Amino acid sequence: MAFFRSFPYLILIALEIAFSTPLSLHAEPAPAGKKKLSREIAEHKKEYEKLKKELIQNKKLEKKYLNKRDDLKFRMLELRMDQEKIHMQIEQNHMNEIRFSRQLSHLDQEIRSEKTSLRSHQVIEGVQEVLVLKNAATAYLVRKDQTPESSIDMLGVWVSDASLRQMQRKISRDKVLEASTSIKMDELYRRRDRILRMEDRRKREEKDEKKQMDRIQRQIATLKERASGLEKNNELILSKTQKLLKLIHHLRLVELRNRHRHLHHFSPVRLKIRGLLWPVNGKIIESFGRFHDGVDIAAAAGSPVRSAETGRILFARHYSGYGKLVIVNHGHHVYSLYGHMKTIRVKEGQIVRKGELLGTAGGGGTNGHSTIFFGLTHFGNPVNPLPYLGQKSH
Repeated sequence: MAFFRSFPYLILIALEIAFSTPLSLHAEPAPAGKKKLSREIAEHKKEYEKLKKELIQNKKLEKKYLNKRDDLKFRMLELRMDQEKIHMQIEQNHMNEIRFSRQLSHLDQEIRSEKTSLRSHQVIEGVQEVLVLKNAATAYLVRKDQTPESSIDMLGVWVSDASLRQMQRKISRDKVLEASTSIKMDELYRRRDRILRMEDRRKREEKDEKKQMDRIQRQIATLKERASGLEKNNELILSKTQKLLKLIHHLRLVELRNRHRHLHHFSPVRLKIRGLLWPVNGKIIESFGRFHDGVDIAAAAGSPVRSAETGRILFARHYSGYGKLVIVNHGHHVYSLYGHMKTIRVKEGQIVRKGELLGTAGGGGTNGHSTIFFGLTHFGNPVNPLPYLGQKSH
């Protein structure tokens, strides 16, 4: 089994990292590729820290935008309340304008009525005064034994003077009445103009408020768009961060695997188990080596494949490069692997005894042979299984 096909060992390495401490073996330094791998991990760590800082900064900026948006919403609420007040004031001004217009119309009618009544009164009073003057003059002439013809000139002068004085008094009264009426009308007109000016000012204020509300709504929309962009950017950063963490974790596993692999190849490992059962009876087609993590044993298709030792089934399904693969946990961080099986007769989590049937051979092989791959690991690292196998059963 080639070195590049041994990815299932990463499963075992991950288990060892999670539930045990690393091996304390002394050996020669790891290959030069370790430095490159360490540099790659360091670079990814830097990128991860950079993304982390950017994410924190985006979170702060997003919070700032959200606070500003809340402030703008509160300001918008205030403007709407002001707008409602302005509407109420405008409606009140409309009502006042209608009321004052009615008052003006009523006053105009009163003025016209007063003028008509005044003219009628003036005519009646003039006629009455003339009659009174004539009667008085006639009586006076009778007492003086004067005929009307002899005193016609004096009577004309007297009547003219009396009429002039009477007309002057009437004109004065009319002027007073007209002045009073004019004052009332001017006051009403001034009040109406003041209300109209207030209405115009309120309309301008309402228009300004509407412009301000539109501007705030645009600002809210812009902030919402920015916050949405930041949220999408944060999701992208989180996705990149997760991928980087997975990559860093994978690179660390590869680094650990390479280091332990190097140690196991150059430092003999002695396991406490001995006399393992051969999974199948056959000759070795390919031995354990630097680029082969186990041994390939010739096995006819359909021949039984048995467990080398008692243990619990950890993995029992198809795996790329191994075909149908079974991994058995024997305790003390020791695992046995059986690949290229045609059928699997056990389930994950099942307890199997030494020599118990795992499945049948015939699922593939090496160099055109039908073989079973048999591997042994300790702390997730490949170990040559031959020294730990017992005698073949014939």
